[in-house]
Parts: sequence; C-alpha cells; structure tokens
Amino acid sequence: MLIITGTYPPRKCGVGDYCQNLLSTQQAKDWTLYTDNNWGIRTFFQKIKHLKNTNSKIINIQYPTVGYGKSILPHLLTIYITKILKRKLIITLHEYSQLGWKGKLAASIFLKFGDKIVFTTEFERQYAIKKHPKLKNNSSIIKIYSNILTKEKQSSFDQREFDMGYFGYIRPEKGLEYYIETAKKIKEINPNFKAYIMGQTQDEFDFYHKPLLKTLSDNNITLLLNKSNQEVSDILSQTKIAYLPYPDGLTERRGSFLASLLHHCIIVTTKGNFTTDAQLSTFNFVNKEEAHTKIIEILNCPSETIDEQINKINIYISNQIPSSWEDVAKEYQAIINTLQ
Repeated sequence: MLIITGTYPPRKCGVGDYCQNLLSTQQAKDWTLYTDNNWGIRTFFQKIKHLKNTNSKIINIQYPTVGYGKSILPHLLTIYITKILKRKLIITLHEYSQLGWKGKLAASIFLKFGDKIVFTTEFERQYAIKKHPKLKNNSSIIKIYSNILTKEKQSSFDQREFDMGYFGYIRPEKGLEYYIETAKKIKEINPNFKAYIMGQTQDEFDFYHKPLLKTLSDNNITLLLNKSNQEVSDILSQTKIAYLPYPDGLTERRGSFLASLLHHCIIVTTKGNFTTDAQLSTFNFVNKEEAHTKIIEILNCPSETIDEQINKINIYISNQIPSSWEDVAKEYQAIINTLQ
C-alpha cells in the first residue's frame, strides 16, 4: 500500500505523526509513503507521474493535513487513482465533522470514489452516514493510538511533580485561554500549585501563540515547547491532572487526550456532541466556570477515590483503545485483504 499525506515529520501535523507511526510498524514493512511540501494545482502532473510509476495496487489518502491547506489536489488525485489508474483507494478521513460546508462538499468526492472510507471514531462514521447513507456498506472504523509511547511503570498520583498540565498543539480552538484562566484561579487559592503548558508550535499560527504565551510567566505557568516524544512522556508521567478544555468537547480522536490517558493522568475536560458514553462515565467533565473547583477537589481527594479513578482509566484503556500501533496497522491490512 502507498500512503499519501500532505504533511510528514519533521513538519508538524497530527496526521503526519499518525502516518509515521503506522509506517514504523512491522505490519507496514512493505508499505510506502508519498508526501510533498507543495500541494499547489501546478504540481498535479508531477504527482500523477509519481503515482503512475508506483507498483502499489492499493493507495491510501490521509485527509485532512496541515500541508494540503485548501488544495483540491487530493480530491483530483482520488478521481485519477480510481478512474484512470484503476487502483483500489482507501480514504482515511480524520475530521469529517469539523469540515466547513465547502470542505464537506469537496470531501463528497472522496466518499463517492473511495473503495473504502476509514473513520477514526464511530461518531464520525455515523455523522457521515447521515449525509451519505451508502457509506454504511463501504466504511470502517480504525481507532487511533497515541503518538507518545508510554512508560511501563507509572508514578503514583501523590508522587507526581505537576498538579496540572496541558498537552497538545498550541493553536486556536484548543481552549488554552480557559486553561490559563483556570490555573490563575487555582494559583490564587494555592500559591504552591504547579501547572504547565506543553506542546508544539506551528509557524502558521504565530499570530496566535506568540502573544498568548507571553502571558504565562505572569501567571507562573511553566512553558514546555517542542519537546521530544521521550521528554513529553517523562513530563506526562509526572502529571496528576490533565486539564483539556476543548471548545468542541472531548472525542476519541484527540491525540493529546490519549497520550495523557495512557500516562494515567486524571482527565478533566469538556463535553461535546461527539463525546462517547464510555468517556462520560469515566472522566471528569466541567465548564470553564467550575473547572478550578473540580481540579482543587481532585487534588484534595483521599487516595481511595484516586485509586477508583485510575481503575476506571485502566478499564477504558482496555476496552476502548488499540493496544499498539501494530494493531492499528493490522486493521488496515485487514481492509487491504478485502480489496485485493
């Protein structure tokens, strides 16, 4: 299988990281990658030349990515791959529900021409089926795994250094303003409260993160930027509570949530339209006004109550998350087998 992605490390994009992790598995040892930094319409013939020369009978387009921007090339390649090359095409749609009306209109090309459509959550799949009922027969769910590998042995809650942490891309619509305000409120009550913001910056969002991050020192929030995966793992394993105030609510496709969860942080977050019942019964959901109260309450909980929350986390991990990237790759291989 050939995987096409608009972004790939060292360029920063969650879908690019996803592709890298897939391709690092033993299952994917014979798979190949196509990526490019330029997705302008003028590169169309360059790209179809590459596809024409590939031996892969099955092609997978990962969408959306930061690198594609608003380019229609992935959609045009969909038609070329299926109608001209006569190859089998798997489309992985990571965020269909979050696309605007223009994005959904363009994505209808994927849904019409793709031989198999992969969604990362059942809610995303059902959302798309409501608009395109035929997807019921040619779509699948392959849940994501964390981009951050976890330590085998986790520190106990009371031994962890940081009271609260945020992990994820530092960009708009992540709720960082709410996080900072919550940390400020808790700091006023408990001057020894230790909080951080950890994540990667992206050049296209300089306008957002540069002024925002200047406010952190005023609120005594530690800033941890562009750390390696190992450093991220070390810090998450020293974090008691992960406060993730997503404006559109928690979903299964949140990589920052998965990384925090697999490091056994207590999750405090927000509810949205795509929050699952399993998540609602496992984690702590708040609005921005009450978040600081809930976090203080958790920090003051007796050890028995914390143990109960950790036990719920372990059950959720066992029942709702793939056990490794190898398992994710095997699910792709199962689809490949049906198309050959």
